[in-house]
Amino acid sequence: MLCGLTHDLRTIFLRQPRPDQAELAWLLLRDPSLHPDFMLGYEVPSLEEYIERVHRAKENEKGILWWICVDGQFAGVVGAYRLGVNEVEGHKTGRLYYAVSPGFRGQGVATASARRAIKYIFETNLATLLLAEVLASNRSSRHILERLGFELSPIIPERYEEGGRSYETCQYLLEPTR
Repeated sequence: MLCGLTHDLRTIFLRQPRPDQAELAWLLLRDPSLHPDFMLGYEVPSLEEYIERVHRAKENEKGILWWICVDGQFAGVVGAYRLGVNEVEGHKTGRLYYAVSPGFRGQGVATASARRAIKYIFETNLATLLLAEVLASNRSSRHILERLGFELSPIIPERYEEGGRSYETCQYLLEPTR
């Protein structure tokens, strides 16, 4: 288990995924309320493929994945990928992501979990700059990132076409505080 923290008198644990419980996370990823707001172009793998990814996650040095558990219940995922990659000159970067089940949204779970993941990433020097990309229309996620200290990047927003709809994303940046 990575850590336990208390937020609004609730206990939030971030822990390594377990293949025997991968179906919980897989069902969250299949939740239509996450799409397209979670990740554009992300194709949810089959349960078998996802279980294999969870097995490989323990060996992946370029990414981290933790499950969020609130009061003993699976509540979502938080992590980072492309850790240590030089996407911005002079920095080891990483890309933060999080997804919280609908029943746990609006309660500070995503913010508290992402804050702990960020602290771990910077303390262990896995990255010196974190990036996060969200849909411009996803005000809740943008608010979370801003509350965590991320700043809107001057990088030109990306536009995606999916399912006959057009989406625009914003990229946020966070450096560790000194």
